Amino acid sequence: MTKSLTETQRLFQQAERVAGIGSWELHLDEGVFKASENARRIYGLTGESWPARDIQRIPLPEYRPLLDQAMADLIAGNKPYDIEFKISRPTDKAIIDIHSVAEYHPEKRIIFGIIKDKTRSKQAEAARKESEHRYRLLAENSRDVIWTMSLEGKFTYVSPSVYELRGYTPEEVLRQSLEEAVCSGSIAAIEAGFALAIKEITTGEKQDASVYYEVEQPRKDGTTVWTEVSAGLAYDDGHPSHILGVSRDITARKQVEETVRQSEEKYRLLFNSSNDAVFFHDADGRFVEVNEKACRSLAYSREELLKMRIGDIDDPAARIDQPAIMHQLGTSGEAVFEQVHLTKDRQRIPVELSARQVLMDNRPMFMTVARDITERKKAEAEINRSLSLLTATLEATADGILVVDVDGRVARYSSRFAKMWRIPREILDTGDDGKLLEYVIGQTADPNNFMKRVKELYAQPDMSSSDVIEFKDGRMFERYSRPQRLGGEIVGRVWSFRDVTGRKRLEAQLRNAAEEWRATFDAMATPISIQDRDYKIIRVNKAFAKAMKTTPDKLIGKTCFEVSHGTSEPVHNCPHHKTLKEGVPAEVEIHDTEHGTYTVVSTYPMFGSGGEVIASVHVSQDITERKHLQEQLMVTNRLASVGELAAGIAHEINNPLTGVLGFSELVLSEDIPDNIREDVGLIHSEAQRAADVVKNLLIFARRHPQVREQLNVNEVIGRVLALRAYEAKLNNIEMIAELDPELPEIGADYFQLQQVFLNIVINAEFFMLKAHKRGRLIITTTYWPKPGVVRITFTDDGPGIPPEILERLFDPFFTTKDVGQGTGLGLSISHGVVQQHDGRIWAESEPGNGATFIIELPLNPPPRDNTAGITE
Repeated sequence: MTKSLTETQRLFQQAERVAGIGSWELHLDEGVFKASENARRIYGLTGESWPARDIQRIPLPEYRPLLDQAMADLIAGNKPYDIEFKISRPTDKAIIDIHSVAEYHPEKRIIFGIIKDKTRSKQAEAARKESEHRYRLLAENSRDVIWTMSLEGKFTYVSPSVYELRGYTPEEVLRQSLEEAVCSGSIAAIEAGFALAIKEITTGEKQDASVYYEVEQPRKDGTTVWTEVSAGLAYDDGHPSHILGVSRDITARKQVEETVRQSEEKYRLLFNSSNDAVFFHDADGRFVEVNEKACRSLAYSREELLKMRIGDIDDPAARIDQPAIMHQLGTSGEAVFEQVHLTKDRQRIPVELSARQVLMDNRPMFMTVARDITERKKAEAEINRSLSLLTATLEATADGILVVDVDGRVARYSSRFAKMWRIPREILDTGDDGKLLEYVIGQTADPNNFMKRVKELYAQPDMSSSDVIEFKDGRMFERYSRPQRLGGEIVGRVWSFRDVTGRKRLEAQLRNAAEEWRATFDAMATPISIQDRDYKIIRVNKAFAKAMKTTPDKLIGKTCFEVSHGTSEPVHNCPHHKTLKEGVPAEVEIHDTEHGTYTVVSTYPMFGSGGEVIASVHVSQDITERKHLQEQLMVTNRLASVGELAAGIAHEINNPLTGVLGFSELVLSEDIPDNIREDVGLIHSEAQRAADVVKNLLIFARRHPQVREQLNVNEVIGRVLALRAYEAKLNNIEMIAELDPELPEIGADYFQLQQVFLNIVINAEFFMLKAHKRGRLIITTTYWPKPGVVRITFTDDGPGIPPEILERLFDPFFTTKDVGQGTGLGLSISHGVVQQHDGRIWAESEPGNGATFIIELPLNPPPRDNTAGITE
């Protein structure tokens, strides 16, 4: 017992240098208190020892009964001594937060303890409570783990708090190696720490004791915990004897850091996705941040703009009321005004600027949003309206927002709300919703109905509403109200007000908008036409007329099949016919074999007031380049698959084959009997044949012409399984083929189907291996007489596909694999190939229960229509 306490005391004393703690002793029989140098500094003591009664007066009065009870419990053996309290430091009267832990030696009647100054952490905790209350560090109530390790890397002591941190007892940790106590990803950090220790041992130079390492450690329950490790060499008699370290749980901090990182990424995405230019600048006008829209609109790089000021992009000829703007910013915190910006090549861009004061890195800054109003200025010139009228119209479309909490306190409001309701700032600043209602009710034309509706909504917190408020002065506001929820709980109500007084003023502008639509329609480079239910053309754009080598007026009234095909009736596979019949968009791909071009003609329904289809919009797009790119991508994807196969085969076969071929050639070059020469020649030829098999696999990657022929799907699947057999065996993946032996042949491209099946199999292998390092893939084929299709299913036991991923599974360039592990094109290309065969492909999955890919291919797909015209 004495030896154990002495060792504990020695460890505590050495831990002072590492963890910033102090040690103390209380001799009960003598009534004397002794403290280490660090403990004296924390307590503000001078001298070597003090009467116990003097030390008992240092804690604040409210903590003294608690400390006396804790000391009594420790001596009685009832409870361990682990307590936090506050002291008034005698030297400077500062209030200090203390954390103290102690052990009692009953034979010597001495209490050994340690103390730690927690004032700074307490102050930091208080400062963060308001803004980061959701991210309190889990380590607040945890204990640091103190440990020692021999210079050979073996644990020699671990404090009991390791059980709370990792779920292991100290005895279990002492039996662990360093590799078992640290996750593989943190080995490098530990090695760096050992390197510093070795340097200190070899050179005698003391290393920085303030260096901390972030280390991920395994827990007994299979999870991991992030710790902050501070470690250094401990010395006995001037010689390094072991390593002393302190580990602290920082899992919560890592989570907060990840949350902050994600928040910053979202902010950056939103910032750079804005359609308006955004500038942050200081009081001197120097830019500190700009978004991508600002760089594009002004033709400057970000680096160039960050070296400039506001005045560098403002047009000197544009006059603005700078004092008034600054006054508005100072009183309301924001200002909206117009300015003219100059691009890098001195082009003038009229902009509407919305400026407001913000805090950025705890410094007052200005955020200015610049909206290009070039088109608006042109419209002003065309309709000869004043700038003030346009500004008033735009201002009238803005909403005023008011947020009230469940206690009737104003949580937030927009400046537009204050301006719309003409509420003085002093009333808004009270935050009292009742006072706001008292002020504005006199403005309404029907105060009783206004208040009745407000009370109804406050009485029913989960109710939403919309109505119109009329004012005595003729104004009208649309009022929207809905509950505000946080985590499913109603925490307040959001009111939105929209000034619709100027709506009538906009009616005249609608006529101009119709003309602008016609101009836009004709300006589009894509051929577009509109056909009615009788297939007659009722409108075309100039691009369509140009494609038909005529003028728009000569096409109006003619039928689409007459114009495009020179026929007297609709052609086969007409998308317009399908859109009229089913009321859905339709699409047909046209391959002009003579010119080698591909065109996609899409039709979209136009509905009447009764919901019936009255016409369709035809859009023609030349996809020749896209088709060529798709073919190239398919070859590239196939080459990637062959690369994986060839790598495995070459590794396992080519090395021994090289030895067989080489030695057999050496034997053949010697003078040997004919019968032995014949046998060795046979060995050489068979080894050469095996090498040729590996080489022939690469033929799969070569480009093949698109040829449809009658084939058996089972044979294609068999070839794919043969190609993946080695990788499946190597990765412990069981391939089960349940193929219908009576499966009829279908008309398809052998190599394209092979690529589709191979893509699905490789994807399944990847995610099964990622989930549990093994897998089981079941491939089935069946024939469905009605509707006459062959169905192929691929079912794996992988992790499954979440619903939000399932919706985007076949989107081009969409992938859930890590960077460098996938392009996001495999399933997209497969989807296109199946559609080209007039088939269907889809996936079904529940997260955690694997995934099933289903392909249906018709026995005899209809021939591709190469005769349809541009309106199809």
